[in-house]
Amino acid sequence: NMLWIILAAVLMSILVIFFLNLFLTRSITHPLKEFSHKIAHTPLEGPTELLPESSNNELAELTHAYNQLQKRRMDLETMRQQMLANLIHEMGRPLGSLRTAVHALQTGANQDSTLSAELLTGMTERIDRMGRLLEDLALIYRKLEPYEIIYRSFDVQEWLQSLIPLWGENARTQGLIFESELPEQTAPFTSDPERLAQVLSNLVSNALKFTPAGGKVNLRARLQENQLQIEVADTGMGISSEDQEHLFVPFYRVIQPSWKTPGLGLGLTISKSIIESLGGKITVASASGQGSTFTLILPNHSDLMQI
Repeated sequence: NMLWIILAAVLMSILVIFFLNLFLTRSITHPLKEFSHKIAHTPLEGPTELLPESSNNELAELTHAYNQLQKRRMDLETMRQQMLANLIHEMGRPLGSLRTAVHALQTGANQDSTLSAELLTGMTERIDRMGRLLEDLALIYRKLEPYEIIYRSFDVQEWLQSLIPLWGENARTQGLIFESELPEQTAPFTSDPERLAQVLSNLVSNALKFTPAGGKVNLRARLQENQLQIEVADTGMGISSEDQEHLFVPFYRVIQPSWKTPGLGLGLTISKSIIESLGGKITVASASGQGSTFTLILPNHSDLMQI
């Protein structure tokens, strides 16, 4: 009897091991092989089929991570295609104008001195525009070189007062209110005012662009100890937390169905590059439907003044 009991126990153990192995093979090995096959045959371009996710699957976390990676890849592919379309559009317009102007000059427009001068002026403007576009593209993945920064001492209040009238007029024509709060003290500040104006113009332009009529854009500047802080706040549509994570990524654009916003989506990327090249930082505070506030914090480079 004892022998039969031992044999039965051994047989039961063998059966348990067999079925356990079969279960593990089906529940782990098979999904793992399927997962490996899926990765090996994932296309480098175009859409891909996501793997089904199951909470009971031991590979659920790995499958979820794979699906998230594929979604991100498809988002990047969509962004790349949109970037190429925007780039073709941005380069195509001035090239089309240049082609038209050249054709006009070749077919007799050069006989009219006034018309010829106007065409040449327009051609120069288009060439300058393409040059600026190429400069912008060169800045998206690098900071400014030292020789590209021209430090000089300037009065912040006077500098801002020279820029504000144009922004105020643009706001007025769009039915917006533009307000400014400038620093009372007139202590000299050293940085690159031309580069700062480029960044500030981009921030104000965005604020005006994404604020509906009747809204307000506010510019606040403060000199605190040895740094300059400038805020551009608006009462516009705001930016979701998800979009804020990608806001400074090249070619990323916050898109809403009702928005028609031309451009490549490089403005904030370039602004961040410039500010960091000047030793500062740029931050954003926003929420959907509650407006946005962009803040620039810049150090005073009085020890690096060139002029």
